[in-house]
Amino acid sequence: MRLRRFFTLFAVAVVCSTPAASVAAGEQIGLTEARGGAFPDRTYVLSLPAGQRLSTSAVKVTENGDGVVGLAVTPAARASGTILAIDASDSMRGLPIRSAVVAARAFAAKRNVNQRLGILTFNSSTHVAVPLTGSQDAIEQALQRDPQLQSQTHLYDAVAQGVAQIQAAGIDAGSLVVLSDGADIGSTATLDEVVQSAKAAHVRVYTVGLHSTAFRKGPLEELASETGGSFSPANSPKELKGIYDQLGLQLAQEYLVKYKSKVSPGQPVRVSLSVAGIPGKTSAEYVAPKLPGPGALVHHTFSDSIWQSGFTMILIALLVPAAVAAAIIVPLRQRNSTVRARVSDYVSMPGQKRELDALVSRVFTGTERSLERTRWWQSFKEGLQFADVTIPPVQVVFGTVVVTLFAAWALSLIAAPLALCAVAVPLILRGIVKGRIARKRRLFGDQLADNLDVLASGMRAGHSLVGALSVVVADAAEPSKSELQRVIADEQLGVPLEAALDRVVERMRSRDLEQVALVASVQSETGGNAAEVLDRVIETIRERQEVRRLIRTLTAQGRLARWIVSLLPILLMIGIAIISPSYLRPMFTHTGGLVALVLGGFMIAAGSVIIGKIVDIEV
Repeated sequence: MRLRRFFTLFAVAVVCSTPAASVAAGEQIGLTEARGGAFPDRTYVLSLPAGQRLSTSAVKVTENGDGVVGLAVTPAARASGTILAIDASDSMRGLPIRSAVVAARAFAAKRNVNQRLGILTFNSSTHVAVPLTGSQDAIEQALQRDPQLQSQTHLYDAVAQGVAQIQAAGIDAGSLVVLSDGADIGSTATLDEVVQSAKAAHVRVYTVGLHSTAFRKGPLEELASETGGSFSPANSPKELKGIYDQLGLQLAQEYLVKYKSKVSPGQPVRVSLSVAGIPGKTSAEYVAPKLPGPGALVHHTFSDSIWQSGFTMILIALLVPAAVAAAIIVPLRQRNSTVRARVSDYVSMPGQKRELDALVSRVFTGTERSLERTRWWQSFKEGLQFADVTIPPVQVVFGTVVVTLFAAWALSLIAAPLALCAVAVPLILRGIVKGRIARKRRLFGDQLADNLDVLASGMRAGHSLVGALSVVVADAAEPSKSELQRVIADEQLGVPLEAALDRVVERMRSRDLEQVALVASVQSETGGNAAEVLDRVIETIRERQEVRRLIRTLTAQGRLARWIVSLLPILLMIGIAIISPSYLRPMFTHTGGLVALVLGGFMIAAGSVIIGKIVDIEV
């Protein structure tokens, strides 16, 4: 009787102790470092027992026994992602591969609606069945059929590719579940390499080992323990569904724990975390990163290089004392009490120049006298005058030199060889002047036929050629008015009319006006009906203008293509530099990039010149 009572009490004790043990076993929490911001920001993935709900107030985090700042606990579903890597080697043929697919479906069924899931298989190569996605339809479609089996087991290559996919997706709480029934065969990556890459990307690797003749649990256990995951052995294919079901439930109910650390840089840290209502605590360790050197804390921009350059320092060193001296001297300076000085405060007095203006004038005058000895100076002055540039030529030269030197200095801050590109400044100025001259000549040619009509009408009315030119000048538009007025002025000074017209022909490069000069020469020598001859000249001019317009229309596409081909690489480089400055950095920091940059600029300029020559057809 006593023996029977003893066995009854023993059975009751066993039954009562079993739930408590299971609860204790199930109520384990895990803590793994996740991808987060730079120190002192810290981010961890908190794994809880199934069905647990959590708030920030229920979590307590300490570092080396001290509290932390800005603790926040949020569900990790939106920032989490898991990749299932399934062994598809020949040893998985039959029940193992079918059970693996069924287990993957069970895992997907436990997936949080915001959690991304990807599936890849591996044998002699790695195949991505479905990339990381939140689409349940895409996941179910990928798991409808068993994967194609082949020889070899590239286990480590599959882990490396899974880690790379998670890292590329920017997932904070990334996990990789690997199923294999054998050892690695044929991978190019090694175990140490994939462990380091997983740890660097903060990806946890959960390994499931299916027992077979070629099974080795050592590498799977090391892979899981080194990355913060876990190893689950399966003695038979039927156990896979239960293992994946439990892993799916665990990974679907994780939290992100974020806070700011208060420890000093370079100090070893032990992180302890406890959750109210769950016995025990979990911990993790890390070493707080040391502060970088003083130079590494500051990111130097292009404007910083300008302000910190020696040229800017010298300029500021000169300007600041000058400004201080001016602030002291100007108020204390005695004013001239003459009537002229008092009146000059209210009106402009002629013939009064300041000392600074006189000094500048002497400098420019001396420079111009020196340049007068060169051959190109006269043509340069005439070109500026002809282009209606009102700035004195010596000031244009001086300003061009200053801007060129400044551009060379600014470009040298980016890369020394780029200073050569500053020669584009005088070339651009020359192009602007020549463009204005070309437009003026083109406008003169377009107006010439109408002006000659008025000239012929004036001669029919009884005017002489010079008198008819005066009628034309009275009503002509610029630039014809100014140029023909020169002809009349030269003729009044005793210059033969044909010679005066030849000067305008040379300035305007007008072959049409050259015929008018020939008419004037013939009339002065032999006489005749000049008006009728001018009518024939006008007909020829209008036909040539028609041909010119046709040619400009036909070459319009070529001219537009010239500018598109020339500016597109430059604008594209500027756009890339704005969007991603680091992408173009090798172009300016490596010798090969600088050579390619200079060569590309030369080719763009040469191509633009060649296209311009092709479409420039003279009639």
